Amino acid sequence: MTSTGVTRFLGTTMTLSKEELKQTLLSACDFQRTRSLDAAGFNGLHLEGPYINKKFKGAQNPEYILEADDGLLIRLAKENPQIIKTVSLAPEINGAEGLIKELVSLGIYISAGHTGVDYELARKAFDWGVNRVTHLFNAMPPLLHRAPGIITAALQDERVFVEVIADGIHIHPPVLDLIVKLKGPDRICLITDSMEAAGLKDGVFKLGGQEVFVKGAEARLADGTLAGSTLAMDQAVRNIINFTGVLLPEAIKMASYTPACAIGLGKITGSIEKGKSADLVILNKKLEVVQTIIKGDVAFKASDIKFTSQFQL
Repeated sequence: MTSTGVTRFLGTTMTLSKEELKQTLLSACDFQRTRSLDAAGFNGLHLEGPYINKKFKGAQNPEYILEADDGLLIRLAKENPQIIKTVSLAPEINGAEGLIKELVSLGIYISAGHTGVDYELARKAFDWGVNRVTHLFNAMPPLLHRAPGIITAALQDERVFVEVIADGIHIHPPVLDLIVKLKGPDRICLITDSMEAAGLKDGVFKLGGQEVFVKGAEARLADGTLAGSTLAMDQAVRNIINFTGVLLPEAIKMASYTPACAIGLGKITGSIEKGKSADLVILNKKLEVVQTIIKGDVAFKASDIKFTSQFQL
């Protein structure tokens, strides 16, 4: 990931069985303790499921989808403090309001995702503590003039961050341009939603126990459902500029400071300021990654780059 300019990341889980979810949390704790110095900083987990709407499951396994009042997640969060950073869930499922409020009280950030929530309930969910929408426009009802839904609610509410997958597949470029005009770089988080095929050749891969067929830049299940992406973060930055015409500082903000703020890390990283972690990415004029620095240490350096005093970005 460091070769694509990533300095910090959240490990994202899918909708798993209870035992797999517990084991994932244990593995994440071990990884956090033992990661190598040249690896991107692991800032905890993003649980994408199991508290989602089956009608909008996307590539999630419906066998393991749960109601929000089962008590599992609260137990896991208390048993593994600091490891769960954020949770994507559907605000309309049974028990969601109580779960959202309790998770927020534990310092966990909540995103609405894989949801069929209507406009009115979405607005209430933002009041409960939901501060973000997971991969906007995907795994949710479309924007309709007589059924505004969560998309309109999120675009209207100035408190709410929205995630976008800027690969030109998950969201058509003109729609990305509309999102940028309505929300601006202070509330848009560029994400990759990448699965294990990212950076590899076309082929057949696994995602949550399901086969994913990767061809070109697209990752799909056998039935054609999009199954994550193969997007890299540096490409997402280049894409958002090409698709919408935003300036480079705005694109960089959507890939750094804004997502950091969305999960409570804005005072630690995401911008160059006194007292913050020295998490830096050097790009060339083509916006390709030349060097990635994490907490002041060089984590990646392009092999064909020679630095001189005349080097200019």
